[in-house]
Amino acid sequence: MINIKQNMLWPTMVFEIEMPDYNKIKKDLVEYIKVCKVEEIPLKNGIGPHEQRHKKFLQESYPTLFANNDNEVFNKVKEFCMQMTLEVAQGVNKDHTDTSDWIIRPSDSWYHITKDKGYHDIHTHAFSPWCGIFYVDKGDSDNETQNGINRFYNNMEFPILGLGNDYYGDYFDVDIEDGKLIVFPGNLGHSALPYYGDKDRIVISFNTEITDKKMLDNNESK
Repeated sequence: MINIKQNMLWPTMVFEIEMPDYNKIKKDLVEYIKVCKVEEIPLKNGIGPHEQRHKKFLQESYPTLFANNDNEVFNKVKEFCMQMTLEVAQGVNKDHTDTSDWIIRPSDSWYHITKDKGYHDIHTHAFSPWCGIFYVDKGDSDNETQNGINRFYNNMEFPILGLGNDYYGDYFDVDIEDGKLIVFPGNLGHSALPYYGDKDRIVISFNTEITDKKMLDNNESK
């Protein structure tokens, strides 16, 4: 009998984290997002208020949202997003390297205000290790009917006969809830399925950069 050894490689992880007592600040955060000023910069990574074929019926800010620090409620959400994403990155890597001096910063950050019939087709954030989506107001999104949900895809472009679902993986749908943060690796394909509703669907999205303070200190001392 021939022995066949199976090796499980490179799991893909998507993390869901609920912000405690979010309902107490939701109204103020929604009001702030709708009136906040976001610094205008040249088009970067396709993010910004520009006409794009794979995004329709949504209002997207420039990717400098987290540069704002003039609102206490917004700062709480921003700090929650950054701290939880750092903890995810540290937790995933702690068995392989010393993560105690890791520093995280948002490389891009923006909001989406999705209108009726709005959607964002499949894409990746390939140059970011960890990315996040924070649900400010799910509007009329519905998990059961998949209205306006976020979907994550296997990175293979199409199924291949003989692999089967255990190897191909298909897709994963996130249950949208106000105050929930989704943290995921930037190379993972994802989309926002078409949204139908009278209310605005509002999310904050961000990309991150992670550096090691020890390495920075060593470079500065040279």
